[in-house]
Amino acid sequence: MLSILFASILLAPGGDSRPLDTVELTNGSKLTGRVVYEDADGIVLLSGSNEREIARDKIARCESRAAASREAFGLWRGLSEDDLAATLSLAKDCRARKLEEEAQLFAWQVLAHDGANAAAHEFLGHERRKDSWLVNDGVRRWPWEKLLELRADWKDAWVLSSEHYRVRTNLPLVEAVQSVLELEGAYESFFELLGRPLRFHELLEPLEAQVHADEKSFPEFAGDARSYFASATHVLYVNASRGFDRGALVHEAAHQLLDACIQTTRTGRGDVPGWLNEGLAEYMRATTLGPLGRPLCDPGALDLGRFREHAGAKEPYDLGRVLTFDSSDFLGSVKSSLKYSASYTLVCWALDSEEPQLRERFFAYLGKVCKGNGSSTAFKSALELDERAIQKDWDAFVRATLQEK
Repeated sequence: MLSILFASILLAPGGDSRPLDTVELTNGSKLTGRVVYEDADGIVLLSGSNEREIARDKIARCESRAAASREAFGLWRGLSEDDLAATLSLAKDCRARKLEEEAQLFAWQVLAHDGANAAAHEFLGHERRKDSWLVNDGVRRWPWEKLLELRADWKDAWVLSSEHYRVRTNLPLVEAVQSVLELEGAYESFFELLGRPLRFHELLEPLEAQVHADEKSFPEFAGDARSYFASATHVLYVNASRGFDRGALVHEAAHQLLDACIQTTRTGRGDVPGWLNEGLAEYMRATTLGPLGRPLCDPGALDLGRFREHAGAKEPYDLGRVLTFDSSDFLGSVKSSLKYSASYTLVCWALDSEEPQLRERFFAYLGKVCKGNGSSTAFKSALELDERAIQKDWDAFVRATLQEK
């Protein structure tokens, strides 16, 4: 595995305003800041603009927002959907651990399934008025039933937050909360897959997403894309007018995370090749399973349809062409699906091969991508294989996968 300390911290002009993490050392010293990386060997603590690596054996106690947030979502996955009392208990626990975004999100989850739940209303600070509840909405206050009507209009849409996302959506409350939970799941899966081996730092400023329930409010994009990530604004846009599509959400979230962790960094040197960007996004989509709102990553899950399309193509894209794909190649209608399939199966070959050295070398290539060298030459050099050998092994992997399944 690599040890590339590649900072991927997005900070607002005023910095991160949420409560700081606390680290107590074995010598009795106490430090505050944000734990932006953690593994078995130790942590990286960011205090202001200074980063400090602290070995595990020097740490007596560590209170980390990132770790607490992951623990909270792990507990959430273990709850049944109809266990509203346990969900509200989890919200209270999050508030006690200063995870206010998660605390409110889980309380909204309770109200999504039981709009009359007095304990959840009180937890969110709503005021009881006769047979309804008044909800603060900026300088305004609305009866609960009226608020649900207003939120269906984009100009009065929900704005829900979690540790890593701020989501604006005019979906019904159940799906609105689900969209935030799905994005948090995508974040966790992304960092599990790439963050630890590449030593990506936690993102400290929430990523922006818009999930539109109607065509009218959805900003159009080239190629009539129903969902997309706009690198110019760093915002993820999802068109859910035909229903909530987890696959589209996770795919575009992967693009946003790659941008945040490789391209929009303090050094800004990273540049993800088109085939890798789309291949990894498809990999994330295919490996995200579980009930909506409780996503789980299964690295062994495959989109066999992509494998069949690639293997069955009369004129498949060879390695030389795939490695030259840029983002614009996926926007047109000419064999665009086949381009996705070729990129996806190539990533699967590199990540899921039974040859452990191949996966390790692929991460070495990803390290080069982080430093701004994602060329085809860098790819072949990192894998220590020539183009003919890669093509042969890749083709064999696709055939063997289809035969096994």
